[in-house]
Amino acid sequence: MVNYGILSAFIFTVVACSLGGRLLEHYFMIFVPLLVIPYAYLFVKIKESLPKTKYIFLFILFILYNFNFISMQDKVIRYNYSEKGYGLFTMRPSTMEKLKEIIIQNTKTTDKILVRGNQCSVYLYSDRTCATRFPYPLEDSSLSKKYYVEDIARTLPKLIIQGYLVNPGDSFNLDTLLNEKYQLIENDIGDVEIWKLKE
Repeated sequence: MVNYGILSAFIFTVVACSLGGRLLEHYFMIFVPLLVIPYAYLFVKIKESLPKTKYIFLFILFILYNFNFISMQDKVIRYNYSEKGYGLFTMRPSTMEKLKEIIIQNTKTTDKILVRGNQCSVYLYSDRTCATRFPYPLEDSSLSKKYYVEDIARTLPKLIIQGYLVNPGDSFNLDTLLNEKYQLIENDIGDVEIWKLKE
């Protein structure tokens, strides 16, 4: 018998993942709750059809495989937070704290800022709002193409923060705007640049 609740949730999950215009590997994490029930059912059926020793062996093999996979991911995460991995994609907590202090010192709570990178959390930590309607812009989005640069030119954020690893979807060219209306005030936080609007 088909479980229409799980099937509907699966379909809506696929649709929700697709709305951003692309599908990255880590998006599949949200499928985990939907897979628990069929995986549990599969293990029950395997347990019923296999001798106890073979089932235990299969279960241990499954655990070891997942442990190895998690261990590999842990190494990647640790690298990203090491001295070698920095920028707005892999910002360490100490770097985030320093960036937050610079933002607070150079802006008021009513000022808008722009963070070009994979760290929308900077807005939350610094208690500042985004200068565009796209905190995480995607170049392949028609709305981003139409409004992103237009929003920046209109609002003129007090600070523009960008790193050497800019969000892959944010390859919009802001060089002219930066050179004409902004001055570089900081570029010594792990290759993160902070540009301030000229007075």
